[in-house]
Amino acid sequence: MDSRVEAAIIAGIVSVIVSLIAYIVGILKIRNERLMLEKKLNRNLTEKLYSIRLDAYPEGFEITADIGKFAGRSDEEVSTEIIKTRKALKSWSRKKVSFLLSEKALDAFYKLDQALKKNPGDNTTYTAQQRTKIWEARNRFRSSLREDVGLLFEEDV
Repeated sequence: MDSRVEAAIIAGIVSVIVSLIAYIVGILKIRNERLMLEKKLNRNLTEKLYSIRLDAYPEGFEITADIGKFAGRSDEEVSTEIIKTRKALKSWSRKKVSFLLSEKALDAFYKLDQALKKNPGDNTTYTAQQRTKIWEARNRFRSSLREDVGLLFEEDV
C-alpha cells in the first residue's frame, strides 16, 4: 500500500476518534449544564416556598399557641378555646397554606383537626385522654411546621 494512502487512513481514523471524543465531551458538558440549571431552578423555587412559608406559618403558631393549655381554665373556657381554635385553623387552611404544607405537616394538621372536633367526653368536660390527644396533636403540628421552615435547600442534601 502506498504511504500516502496509509497516512490518509491514519489521519481519517485519528479524525474520527477526535470527533467522537469531542462529541462525548459536548454531550457531557450539555448534560452538566442542564443539571446545574435544574438545580438552580429548584433552588429558586425552594427559596420562594421558604419565603411564603415564613409569611404564612406564624399565623398557624399564633392560632395554636393556647390550645391544649388546660391548667387554671374552666371547662367552658376550654370548650370555647377549642371551638375558636378549630374555626381559626379551618379558616387559615383555606388560604394558600394548604398548598404550602408538606405531607407530614398536612397529616399533623388533619390529626389536630380530628382531635379538636371531638365532642367533650363527659358532655361538658374533655376527658384526660382527650386533653392529652389535643396536646400531642398540637405539638406534632407545630413541630411539623418548624420542620417545613427548616428544610431550606433540601435538594443539597
